[in-house]
Amino acid sequence: MAEQPIAMSQPFRFAAAQIRRTRSEIRPQVPWRLLPLASVMVVVVFGPLMLPSPTAQSLADRLQPPVGAGGSWLGTDGLGRDLLARIVTGARTSLQISALAATGAAMLGIFAGVAAGMMRGWTDRIITLLVETVLAVPFITVGLMVTATMGQSVTSLVLLLMGTGWITHARVLRSQAHVLSSADFVLASLAMGAGRGHIARKHLLPNLAPVAIVVYFQQIGSMLLWSASLTWLGIGLPFERISLGGIVRDGQELLYNGWWVSISGGLAIVIIVTSLNLAADWLRLRLDPTLKGHASI
Repeated sequence: MAEQPIAMSQPFRFAAAQIRRTRSEIRPQVPWRLLPLASVMVVVVFGPLMLPSPTAQSLADRLQPPVGAGGSWLGTDGLGRDLLARIVTGARTSLQISALAATGAAMLGIFAGVAAGMMRGWTDRIITLLVETVLAVPFITVGLMVTATMGQSVTSLVLLLMGTGWITHARVLRSQAHVLSSADFVLASLAMGAGRGHIARKHLLPNLAPVAIVVYFQQIGSMLLWSASLTWLGIGLPFERISLGGIVRDGQELLYNGWWVSISGGLAIVIIVTSLNLAADWLRLRLDPTLKGHASI
């Protein structure tokens, strides 16, 4: 008789364990992969309101080390300008340009990829040939041609990034659209008399949206790297525009007595690109039905 209460309590223990497991699954999980990008956006949006002017010069405080006598967290550059204020301002400029270029490239690439994968035939051959042609020309050569023709400006840089970045969306979505266009629900729509435009809007684009969103976030980070590289080479943004690539370029001549200028600009690029890649990885896990169990990590 002494063992009877223990035996009767086993079902209740099993039910309690099931309830705890269900509560843990229902409880909202913190998306840790989004925290770096959220922190970057908070600093970029609200940082300029609390920092000094990024263009204010003070030759008496030039080349102050990080947390030096001038009180700046990241020190000052060769003209005595606050480096933290310049990095925050440059990060805002670089992110705006990268997001704008990535949006334009996504629109072009999605249209080209869906058209090639759905229509096939000559349309597919022409778009594939155009993609291969863009891949065959070195990116720096295209940048030199655009800069020599249009000059250094935000418009020329955005057009350059769009003209070379759309091929990523086109290549990824072409293969996905090619598979979806042979699916049963698409063939059924064609048999019922639906046009290609209707199929693209109602069937292909909704199914391709998760892939396109992930590629879009990855493209923002890639374009930030490209724009910083072009600006460092002198064929990107004008010298008067504050950008992360310009900060790295300005500190190149100060590596021996002001090493923190280039190092701080380069670390800012690494942090922003890494945060964008983590956000894209979280979106991939969130939007892929087979990986949703890992989306809370």
